[in-house]
Amino acid sequence: MVRYFYLFVVVLILGSSCADKFSLLREDNNSASLRLDGIYLSEDSLQIVDMYFFYENGIVLSRGSIQKDKLESKIHNLAISQDEKYKSMKFLWGVYHIEDDRIKFERWYPSDTPYEAYIKEGKILNDTTFQIDKSYRTNGKVRRNINEKYQFRKTSSKPDSLNRWIFDN
Repeated sequence: MVRYFYLFVVVLILGSSCADKFSLLREDNNSASLRLDGIYLSEDSLQIVDMYFFYENGIVLSRGSIQKDKLESKIHNLAISQDEKYKSMKFLWGVYHIEDDRIKFERWYPSDTPYEAYIKEGKILNDTTFQIDKSYRTNGKVRRNINEKYQFRKTSSKPDSLNRWIFDN
């Protein structure tokens, strides 16, 4: 009986540590395919805007979703914010890759613990616009075709990408 308990604990620990890894490796972005001196915004039909910062070190920071009418004040506050609140939220962070005219980014999404990783993938249209057409879990259980267009907006600054969640994955 005790032996089964220890086996269960070992499996639980190994499973949890695997869940903290991404399938994409973090690599510096040496591409000039997208501008990185601002934020990317996506609108949906409900007037909700999703916000992402991309960094040269291969890290992506999701700043969540907001109603369109509150966007301007949110962008201003995000750009000047160096608060530690966002750094403590694992599900805001991820990694991305650009290869030729394709972008992939993977991040954790809130769900049952441990967080589950998703990849969004799409085509870079120009240095200020990309179109996401796929979303899938890294475990292969959920796969969706989607249509999300992201537009760049220059900001005077952006939050620091250093965090405790993303290392040399």
